[in-house]
Amino acid sequence: MQILGLVVLIQFIISFIFYPIKKYRSTKYKKKLMAGSSVNNLKSIRMLTEEERKSVESYLSITCDQSSGKKKSSLVSREVMLISGECIKQTEFSHSENTYSYKIHNIDVVFPFKMDRYLSDYNEVEIALTQNFAIAVKLNDHKIGSALYATYLADEKNEKQSSVYWLSGASKFSKGENLDENIKHTVSPHPKLSEKLGYEILSVRKETSQESASRNKLNRGILTAFFCFFVVSYFNRFWDTKELNDLFWFGVNFLAAIYFYFRKPKSKTKVQFINQVRGKINKKIVKSNEIKIGHDLILKYPKNWQSFIPENSTFDVDLDVDIDSKKIVRYGYDMSVSKEVEQFGPPKFWGRNLWLFLFGMFYLYAVNYQAKVSDNFSFVYHQFNHDSKRWFFDDASKLVTSNIKSGDVVKLNFLDVSLTCEVSVKNKADRCIQALIHSATTDTSFHLANSTRYFVLHGINEKISSQSGESVVPQSDKNFHTDHIVVTMSGFVSNVDYDTNHTISTLTINTQELYQKDISENLLPICLNLLLFLLLASVTIFNGIMFLLKLIQNRLRNNRIKKLYANGII
Repeated sequence: MQILGLVVLIQFIISFIFYPIKKYRSTKYKKKLMAGSSVNNLKSIRMLTEEERKSVESYLSITCDQSSGKKKSSLVSREVMLISGECIKQTEFSHSENTYSYKIHNIDVVFPFKMDRYLSDYNEVEIALTQNFAIAVKLNDHKIGSALYATYLADEKNEKQSSVYWLSGASKFSKGENLDENIKHTVSPHPKLSEKLGYEILSVRKETSQESASRNKLNRGILTAFFCFFVVSYFNRFWDTKELNDLFWFGVNFLAAIYFYFRKPKSKTKVQFINQVRGKINKKIVKSNEIKIGHDLILKYPKNWQSFIPENSTFDVDLDVDIDSKKIVRYGYDMSVSKEVEQFGPPKFWGRNLWLFLFGMFYLYAVNYQAKVSDNFSFVYHQFNHDSKRWFFDDASKLVTSNIKSGDVVKLNFLDVSLTCEVSVKNKADRCIQALIHSATTDTSFHLANSTRYFVLHGINEKISSQSGESVVPQSDKNFHTDHIVVTMSGFVSNVDYDTNHTISTLTINTQELYQKDISENLLPICLNLLLFLLLASVTIFNGIMFLLKLIQNRLRNNRIKKLYANGII
């Protein structure tokens, strides 16, 4: 109840503060619209209903989208006012491409959603105020909500007619017909429909081989990356469990990843058809590389044509357009995709390479995190060369002066040493990544590090607690020190660092159990790790290089195309 009361109080304070501001804005825009009007004062007769508000907002959003570069107008208040009299139509579109504005007593009024069809000699209009004009919400008993719904039904009907008309030519090609790219089918003229839509479809044909080459027929690599995720997951499980079931699913997903890497989707390799369209350019949308033909046909053009496509045209333009993607492949007689492919080759598609490179980097990290590749390679190398030794140390002074090397297997059993954890594990007081070991008996110290994850120091919590006299609560990244501790562990030597006295300063080992056994028992997981990492690294590097090369090739190609069109059009 207290929270509810606080919310109500905050809402009241906000309303109290902003009410004078809203009232000032409403009065300001009302005076602006009434400047030069014969009406002395506009009085509110009621407030906007929720349906009317949503309808007005829909209209304002639509006009903002249609009028590129214009700031969206918004309601300044929810008050509704009544004006009456004769409506004088303006000679030009004022606020939207599809809406005329009118003057009533010299007040600028807009009738949204073609409400002006309900005008008579004398009109009663209920209006709401926006920043730039008054908008009608009711005209002679006709409401804005009804007009919006009627417009929606009309647009839906037009869209359906446009879709059927757009696809009508492709249906002329029968499935058994020899799809020669030189064959054209003329589309039957529909004068009324063409006039209604604002464009005409002259003919339809199959895409040329050059146009086909300009399309990206490769898959995006998403399925390859998807199955690679399971390849890495099942390998990591097999590394820990050595279960044949995990190995089986590793193989299945590995084969699936290879299959989808080379697979070309049928949806991208199927025959495409081209509509030859004639119509006027009504609008150019620079941000999305699109033009509007007729009343509502949006077509996409190649980015390197940007400088040569006009904002609009006063005469009809002939265009060849891909039926499915609605991408322009020929503009007039100057620009065509076929000409570009003939002279400069097809464009290079780099999106797939980028995705596979990014996923490959992630999977390489995952594989190396589970089973350190450098340790695997070193282990296999030294085992097959028979130069790997096994060491046992119970005295730190003997370890630091030994000739132990990478590839050896070592077992440590120090009974009375002090340990200082230099790199700890977050929120784990008994786990350490790197520690300083000191033997007071021989006055010898060296650093002990883990190459993969961390050491588990059994009983360390109890040891620290007994020394401090209080319980230990693990804290993130907190180093700790303890005396008279037993350190027992074994592992594969990853790296050995020496100090200036040629004694061992840091011993880095891999404590995974796999390395402490004979190689014949664990040859399969180690070889799988090396082969998987090598394959992932090769694919990742290849896709990274191809990504960069294709970017450079496309940049050079686009520059040549722009020069060609600039010289040709001039």
